[in-house]
Amino acid sequence: MVDDEKVITSMVSNFLTKNGYDVDTAESGIKALKMIKNKNYSIVILDVCMSQIDGYETLQKMNKFYTEKQVQITSTIMITGYDVEDILQKCKEIGAYTALHRPFKLCVLLETVKHAEKFMRKYQSR
Repeated sequence: MVDDEKVITSMVSNFLTKNGYDVDTAESGIKALKMIKNKNYSIVILDVCMSQIDGYETLQKMNKFYTEKQVQITSTIMITGYDVEDILQKCKEIGAYTALHRPFKLCVLLETVKHAEKFMRKYQSR
């Protein structure tokens, strides 16, 4: 979970942990990029609008790292306070699985994470 708003990362990580997920958090794209060098993540939830580097740039750098290191790429769920329809195409173009509008219902996030897991299982079985 990557978001510069600690309330959001805390809420999401607590909820996903209670639903059986192992969750790490980062308060910036820069920290997230450091974290992926030490651990493989199957799913990343990434805020679009962050300080230092935004979610788009973070995702692009993550994908470049995965490609260069030939590591299994993650399924990325982008979150944004902007209109999802406006950014969904750009998110998909740079490799995101999908995007959710914030504020989102936690049950919707959970279903999205479950769908992303299924997608990754199919992708990995190729």
